[in-house]
Amino acid sequence: MTRTKRMNSFPSPDTPKRNKNSIRKSVEDEYVEDEYVENEYTKDIETDFVVTPKRNKRINYNEGAGTITPKRNKRVDPMVTVLITQKKNEPLKSKTHDIVSNYANEAVTPGEQPVVTVLITPKKNKTQIPKQIVTPPSIRRRTGRLSSSIDNRIQPINKPLTRYDIAREQLRLEEVPINFPCREKEYDQVYNKIKESIDELNGRRIFISGQPGTGKTATVRQVIKNLKEKVCKKELNPFEFVEINGMEIKPPEKAYSVLWEGLTGDRISHKDAEFLLNEMFNDEDNEVSIVFMIDEFDSLISKRSIVFNNLLEWTAIPNSGFVLIALTNEIRLPHSLLTKSQESKFRLERLDFEPYTHEQLFTILKSRLENIEIFAKEAVEFTARKVSAISQDARNALCICRYAVGVLEAQVKNKFVSENSYVTIPMVLEAIKKTNTPWKRYISTSSLRVKVFLCSLLLLLKESRKSGKDEIEFKSVIRKYNKICEFKGLPCPPLAELTNIAYDLLSSSMLIMDPSKDVDSLIKFNGIENDVNSVLSSELFFKDLVG
Repeated sequence: MTRTKRMNSFPSPDTPKRNKNSIRKSVEDEYVEDEYVENEYTKDIETDFVVTPKRNKRINYNEGAGTITPKRNKRVDPMVTVLITQKKNEPLKSKTHDIVSNYANEAVTPGEQPVVTVLITPKKNKTQIPKQIVTPPSIRRRTGRLSSSIDNRIQPINKPLTRYDIAREQLRLEEVPINFPCREKEYDQVYNKIKESIDELNGRRIFISGQPGTGKTATVRQVIKNLKEKVCKKELNPFEFVEINGMEIKPPEKAYSVLWEGLTGDRISHKDAEFLLNEMFNDEDNEVSIVFMIDEFDSLISKRSIVFNNLLEWTAIPNSGFVLIALTNEIRLPHSLLTKSQESKFRLERLDFEPYTHEQLFTILKSRLENIEIFAKEAVEFTARKVSAISQDARNALCICRYAVGVLEAQVKNKFVSENSYVTIPMVLEAIKKTNTPWKRYISTSSLRVKVFLCSLLLLLKESRKSGKDEIEFKSVIRKYNKICEFKGLPCPPLAELTNIAYDLLSSSMLIMDPSKDVDSLIKFNGIENDVNSVLSSELFFKDLVG
């Protein structure tokens, strides 16, 4: 039995194929005899092939008459003229005939092209929304934007009941007053610089230096609070504000991820954050300014750090809108970290906050206690003079007054004084004893050798900061320690004892060092110098050293 090869059978021309996008060949002569009139949209050629249109093309054929519908996603003119093509010797039919009959005569001469004018309502231009900062899902770890401290301060506070509660609320460090006394000039400078950068979408580098407690942080927060209110009133372009403390960011590269988390609420690695921030600031379509404030800037940035250079480079990018505000306690810090070429390139803008005098401290306390009759005038003046003589820190003055209010409240409850009494000088003295910080208590209860070690370290830091260094070699501290002991007539301790003192201070987070390098390690002071100076200056042994 032989097999015969199966021949391919051609389907009937009347049988359509399943694929509607294919070309179907016509074998009947009636398709060849039909002639089409050319129009401005299509140019028909006499052929044996009839092309079936694809579905995604918005062209509807009604028995030879084509109606072209413009796509929705394309802008069209308000008035479009459509030419309807018909077959020869045939009238227009169906819906096309109805449309044409409303605008032209029903008797259409064969071969002519009827014109239909279609009125199309143009789309309204939508208001442009600023481009949002989004983290790629592949590197996102946690979502949910964190609320900034500034937003929390803008929220209203429940009204206290007693006069003691009112006074304590007005004396809170976190309370941003409406009027900021004794810093009007500095406030205007910071306000104008930041507002100008937001309006023009330009980068800026603002370095604010001054002793602790001179109003640097409070001034910037007050400026941001007022600018946020202008944004709510639609008087200023929207902007983002992120605030960090340099003492809480270890290592310095963590500043990238903290900044990105403040902008988006997503926690990512510092390498990914650095890459995304670089892409964002180099984006030409960037429309949002970012104000980044770094408090305690000197404890975060060193001369060898790349973070400092990257932050400056981002501010120099055109239309980046990145405003860097660095708050530091050192006057010469910005210039000590930059070379001459960098200084000429970035053009740092510096503001120096002078220490408060006792008259200014008195004015600040008086403005906080306005309309509250709870302090005697001599008590407020005594507090201002006492703080001015020790630290010139306005925060200490506010803390002492808050504790003094608590002392008055306790004496009123115990019926030692009447309810209408005022805070007096003895109450202020009692409050000063309670305001000793944990650092002060730790230092005051330490041994003499620990105090000499801290004194040696601080004396070396004062000398090294003149050259822009904030780290001291351990062996340099040992040499300074031995010189103080010789000057005071004390025996020099062995190296092992000084090493144990350094390790104890390291465990208490007062020092930062690498124990593995022993005497060659670099020591960085991580405590509050004013607390150390106040404790040492109160002792007769250190008065001629600390001054």
